Amino acid sequence: MTLLWPNGSTTIPHVSSEFNLTRKHPITGVVKPHRGIDLTGWSTIVAPVSGVVTVNAYQAGGAGHWVEVRADNGDRFRFFHLAAASPLHVGQRVTSGTAIGQMGASGSATGVHLHYETWPAGKTAINPREYYANNQENDMPLNNQDLISILTAKFTLTQNGKSREVSVQEMLSAIVFYGDVLNAKIDRLATAPVDTAELARKIVVELVKETA
Repeated sequence: MTLLWPNGSTTIPHVSSEFNLTRKHPITGVVKPHRGIDLTGWSTIVAPVSGVVTVNAYQAGGAGHWVEVRADNGDRFRFFHLAAASPLHVGQRVTSGTAIGQMGASGSATGVHLHYETWPAGKTAINPREYYANNQENDMPLNNQDLISILTAKFTLTQNGKSREVSVQEMLSAIVFYGDVLNAKIDRLATAPVDTAELARKIVVELVKETA
């Protein structure tokens, strides 16, 4: 599953202030850890992953209107300085891309921006750049819609001049049904290093041979 940035893109938005644990606060001038990055350049903030809203609160002189979403794997994402209270409620289930609120400047802020924090499960906040580098594609939990999309995805396999449309779900069913036969074939196919896509293609070829 793709991990989104709060603008709904897989590409990081404009960063106006970086993660810095020894940053001097721009308003107070006091050194205070900046445990996130400040993002600008769009309006609607969305959930980067599927999960549950764990905080929807207001902190005067600080985060302002802010929301926390806990992913299914326990990781937490925090969104500060929203323009107004989020319409979401604590305990509400959200999916990747769900609107959280509008970018604003509530609380202690010098201008409109999103202060964005990433907290791995059971740990303190880390630089979102590092978090995203460590959590790409398949590392994030799948929601039901993602799983349905994957299982029903189809592609055309052509062999010996004959074409057949095969879905991932059909592949999995065939693997279970012909497990003993395919285990031997997969072991044989995987004896030499191959990339994942090529190995998958070869396995499907074997599936078609066994189920034809």
